[in-house]
Amino acid sequence: MNEALEVLRREFVYVWYYFELQLRQIAGYWALGMVIGSLVSVFAKDSIHNAFDRIRDKKWGLWVEKLTSENNKP
Repeated sequence: MNEALEVLRREFVYVWYYFELQLRQIAGYWALGMVIGSLVSVFAKDSIHNAFDRIRDKKWGLWVEKLTSENNKP
């Protein structure tokens, strides 16, 4: 029984070590992504909305026009 607990303890240490290692490797990138995402959502929100408004008003080609005209037929 004591040997089984020792094996479990070693496995826990092994898993914890690699979890902590990966966490340390990605933590900086995660924090940077949060900061960049926040800045984009605050300062570029109007530009993004305007770009999507311009896209919505454009025609996208013959196949889209054909599909929309077929859907509007009685």
